[in-house]
Amino acid sequence: MKGFYIKAFGCKLNQYEAEYVRERLETHLEYTETSPDIVVVYGCTVTSRADAKVRRFIRRARRMFPQARIVLLGCSSRIGESFGADELFPDTNIFLASLGIKTKEWFDTSGFFGHTRSFVKIQDGCERFCSYCIVPFTRGAERSRPSSEIIEQTRRLTNSGFKEVVLTGVRVAGYSFNGYNLVRLLEQLLEKTEIPRIRLSSIDPDEITDELIDIIAGNSRIMPHLHIPLQSGSNRILSLMRRGYTREGFVDTIVSITERIPDLGLGTDVIVGFPSETERDFEETYNLIEALPFTYLHIFRFSERKGTVASTLPDRVPEGIKSMRAKALSELAIRKRLEAARKRIAIPQEVLFERKRRSFWEGHSKNYIICKTRSEENIRGKIIGVIPEEITSSGELICREKLCTG
Repeated sequence: MKGFYIKAFGCKLNQYEAEYVRERLETHLEYTETSPDIVVVYGCTVTSRADAKVRRFIRRARRMFPQARIVLLGCSSRIGESFGADELFPDTNIFLASLGIKTKEWFDTSGFFGHTRSFVKIQDGCERFCSYCIVPFTRGAERSRPSSEIIEQTRRLTNSGFKEVVLTGVRVAGYSFNGYNLVRLLEQLLEKTEIPRIRLSSIDPDEITDELIDIIAGNSRIMPHLHIPLQSGSNRILSLMRRGYTREGFVDTIVSITERIPDLGLGTDVIVGFPSETERDFEETYNLIEALPFTYLHIFRFSERKGTVASTLPDRVPEGIKSMRAKALSELAIRKRLEAARKRIAIPQEVLFERKRRSFWEGHSKNYIICKTRSEENIRGKIIGVIPEEITSSGELICREKLCTG
């Protein structure tokens, strides 16, 4: 084989593992987008729409690269459907071994191709078994990576010029290794590395402790940004989803966090059209989201996953109603983004700039709002202080005046 092409769909874990494979393959093959001998697809199967994206890409790859061997990895490979690929590899190490490439249990990337921030995988697997979710079946039992490996990888990334790492896993807050929980791991990263910015990926509301809030509030190197899935604002639907918390408990958690971290960037996931969701259930969800200080939303229409409890529930919601509810939340999401941006006009922001689009450099503030500025210099990968002056129609901040550079 002479070359390869790699494509990752879905979550940060798929992207991280795809990056690991890219680095391993580069020691043996040449990366190419024109004539690969092997096409590696990391598929996401969290919804039927995700499945459809994987299937479409594999069909397109088949047309574009008729000579290539197409292999499917990631969660898609673990449900037993090929989606048109030549081979399935439910385990990344098995795939690499088939090419004669040695690997190890916990994947360790030296960077993140084309990015200014890097993911660091700290955990895998989930044992929560929410009624709609296939992930516990595709990712397996929970296991956590040794803290020494996480610290060492973060040091190497810092030495390579990365300014931010995102700690990722299926259930980040479930991190547990030799007495270390997530807070203890954060303490060790703060003490033993010099990475300027540490960001956390998604954490369920019932896993946010006072100890976690304290360490985020008390350390400027941990970003004031949390993604806390709500899924529904109806207690009846939350019970059917087996989420393990109530709307009242969710509100109490958000209040506790925002009292300690007033400039928090707050994202959430929400599912519309869960089986038997009534108009009243949806109104409870809508009104709760409207009342809370979210800065962005990820909206999903319920998608049946064979093998989950939710796939057996009666009273399916028609697709047309799902679409209307998703549209209503999308319009609310735009309002929330605009509200969050307006509150930050004229307030200095530290931004890690990531790319240039047209005449603007773009990056994320500490609280995960997209900021734009003009500069004749190449500021990619730099942390720069800016002052927001105006907002775009989609809630991005247009900024001026460099205050400091890192």
